[in-house]
Amino acid sequence: PYFSRFFYSQIKANCRRLPLLKTIIRCIGSLLRNGDVSLGFHLQQLLPAVFTCIVAARLSNSPAEDHWSLRRMAAGVIAAISSQYSDKVPDLHARICKTYLDALQLPSADAANTIASTSGSICHSTVFGGVVGLAALGQQVVRGVLLPLVRPLLERLQRDLDLHTGVIQRGVKRSAAALTSGSEEAATSIAKSKGTKAAMSKETLGSMEATLAVEMCRQALLQALGRYMIHCMRLPTLVTDKVNRGSTVKVSPIGLEEALIPYYVSISKQDYYCRMFI
Repeated sequence: PYFSRFFYSQIKANCRRLPLLKTIIRCIGSLLRNGDVSLGFHLQQLLPAVFTCIVAARLSNSPAEDHWSLRRMAAGVIAAISSQYSDKVPDLHARICKTYLDALQLPSADAANTIASTSGSICHSTVFGGVVGLAALGQQVVRGVLLPLVRPLLERLQRDLDLHTGVIQRGVKRSAAALTSGSEEAATSIAKSKGTKAAMSKETLGSMEATLAVEMCRQALLQALGRYMIHCMRLPTLVTDKVNRGSTVKVSPIGLEEALIPYYVSISKQDYYCRMFI
């Protein structure tokens, strides 16, 4: 109980100290691997702390820091908790999936219509955490929960990418025009509008950070899809079953979902990324 309380308080108080957060997540993972320690009675403190390291909007002082690896590491810890304690806590797996679905910011059951009709901005770091969290729970969760959201999520990410790319291009053009202008009037105008230029630079920088986050979300989504495709391809295509008089019958265990994998890839419009994993 002292460790779980310490972990919870430290993550809550130091949610932007990336090295400390990684150390705490490693400690929790070590406790899970210790067969002499049972954390079942302390999940109410550990789960919120670890979820913070997955779906929090900001986990570092600088966007240049690698907080993506922390989210993946914490997602692995949550998957280990689900695997070890789902039998003892019946609704644990469902609660974990619900948390990740909330991180994808799809409040309604009709996910596709929700994303298509939503015009506001989303936190891409949180979406990344939801994607890697669902992918870490196993291929059954990927098939049942993540696959139906592949197309709408990629479409939403593409719209956000186009939006931020346009902001970056306009900012670069304005900066290039200001630098190439050699007239005294232009220099005086730039000096007088120092605050506006600074604000414009912040806007461009924010769009660059958002572009990186969108690309990380797309990469995580496509990696999950690619791993699921490999999982389906590694399943035995033919299974022999003995029947009367020693004869055998060939049965294909590949179901409809596995047969529809090329469809999921084609609608993602990023099939060449998926082929990289095969």
